[in-house]
Amino acid sequence: MELWYNKIMIKVFDTEINEKNVASWIELFKNGRQRELLKLDAFYKGEDDIGKVVQGKNRIDNRVHTNLAYMICKNAVDYFIGEPASYSFAKSFKESEYVDNLQFENIEEAENKEIAKDCSKFGKAFELVNIKDDKTLYYKRLDPLFTFDIFATSILEERIASITYITYKERYSVITKGYVYTPEEIIEFTYKNKQVTFGERIPNVFGKIPVIYFQNNSDEIGDYERVTDLLTAYNKLMSCATDDYESISNAILLIKDTKQISEEAKKSLNSTRAIQLFSENAEMAFINKTLDSNFVKTLREALREDILTVSNVPDFTDEKFAGNSSGVALRYKLIGFENLRADKEIYFKQALHRRWKVISLYPAKTFDLKRDDITINMFANLPSNIELDLQLAELYNAGGISRKTMIENMQIVKDVDEELKRIEEEKPKIDTTDKNSNLDLRV
Repeated sequence: MELWYNKIMIKVFDTEINEKNVASWIELFKNGRQRELLKLDAFYKGEDDIGKVVQGKNRIDNRVHTNLAYMICKNAVDYFIGEPASYSFAKSFKESEYVDNLQFENIEEAENKEIAKDCSKFGKAFELVNIKDDKTLYYKRLDPLFTFDIFATSILEERIASITYITYKERYSVITKGYVYTPEEIIEFTYKNKQVTFGERIPNVFGKIPVIYFQNNSDEIGDYERVTDLLTAYNKLMSCATDDYESISNAILLIKDTKQISEEAKKSLNSTRAIQLFSENAEMAFINKTLDSNFVKTLREALREDILTVSNVPDFTDEKFAGNSSGVALRYKLIGFENLRADKEIYFKQALHRRWKVISLYPAKTFDLKRDDITINMFANLPSNIELDLQLAELYNAGGISRKTMIENMQIVKDVDEELKRIEEEKPKIDTTDKNSNLDLRV
């Protein structure tokens, strides 16, 4: 028996990994959460259905998409991870051979940003840690539209498997292939006509599910998921307003107290913009809609404000963001945005620790990575707050904090270990310079 839990988590009583169960889990995902994810993806792409009612074949029917969902996602991701995460490793872990250059080979900055974008869009993201043919490690983003986890129906809600698949066309048939990842093995499968057939089984050398899950927040909700109804209303308003303004150029011409105009006269009117009336009381006038632009403007601003307020993403076109503000002043204006970023940071750091935990299990399961072996630092993507860095330096000089704590919290420092190494390398030079300076003063 399966059920949806908060529309996100698939919990099952029968946890056996067999073809029948995997097929039912895929169907459950496709008929449930995947549909919600596809709607969210449509908002991001500006392809959502704004639900207008068309009245008549010849009626003006604009479908205007003001892509606020993309703006919300773009601003939230850039603010959160625009400044790349920095790491400080314990010596024993840093010197392990399989960690060396791993970040550079996988272009971690770009990978983390793609993961953060998935979290912003869908509330959850996935990443696979795996081994290449040459026995080197890599990690790669998995598409949340085709990846999901299976949890046991228990108090601890243990994750028993992760499933990912792709669908493609081959000649005249549609083929779906994928993998089931468990702590013990990786199972290849094909899916057709709601049935699963297992293929090759590969032992899982990590001993843990190598699919890392990232959460956007505790509810696993995307940044614009709570405002989809408002986004639809906003697009509908802009579409209907565009219809009304376009209808002005297609206004009906009313002619009173004259004979019926021939088709030739209508054609002549379209080309010459002139017509002869055969009655003293004849009149001509256009029938126009009365448009209340102030009402549309007020409603548009109210909807836009509600969308950005509920999503906690500020409108940077607002006048309050004009001028040169210090980092501290900007933080006061961005308190809601900062709260959003803080939630993201908590869960993103947890996922990065899970990534490194799996990495530490290869090639030999002898290194037991602990949480303190890696320190992850993340900063809001704002203009550098030099004032805060100076305050940290003053605290260090006064003996209030350690040198490492000072450097870890400085925004201008990107790599803590590298910065500490530079300080140690420069220290002898500084000491020598000071001594020479004292000698010169005596002369």
